[in-house]
Amino acid sequence: MKKLVLFLSAILLLGVASCKTGSFATAGGQQEMCYICLVSSDELANKDVQVKIDDSTQFTAKVQRAKQNTEKHNGKVYGIQPGRRHVEITYKGQVIYSQEIYVTSQQTKTINL
Repeated sequence: MKKLVLFLSAILLLGVASCKTGSFATAGGQQEMCYICLVSSDELANKDVQVKIDDSTQFTAKVQRAKQNTEKHNGKVYGIQPGRRHVEITYKGQVIYSQEIYVTSQQTKTINL
């Protein structure tokens, strides 16, 4: 009987010692990036414009057609660095938007042209 109790105690001790308790989770940080979306309801819709960020970054962007208030803008977004940024947008050489904006990480700023 002592051998059976000793044997069961050893198995119980082995079972408890081999179990991990608690929950473990790992989470990676999200990328430090924010986004701009260009929309217009007039002749600029579906046209390409030149976007300049802080006089250093320049790229071509497509303007999305503005939707009604109840619809989501699922158009093209362009990634920029978070913080205070000067955005200048030109179309056919003419400046159509020039403004300071402030965007935080993972925020999408919609610019209406």
